[in-house]
Amino acid sequence: MDRESLERSARLALDGALAPVITAVHPPSAAAAALATVENGHASGKVVITMP
Repeated sequence: MDRESLERSARLALDGALAPVITAVHPPSAAAAALATVENGHASGKVVITMP
């Protein structure tokens, strides 16, 4: 992405116009399984790994 696209994306995020779809939330202990889900193409949205 170029700078203009990144700045536009940042503005949309700050304005609340972006609504990411979160497929799953995992603790750090399940990070390997979360990454495998993404790598295998089974995630239809974002996979989040929480941090304590």
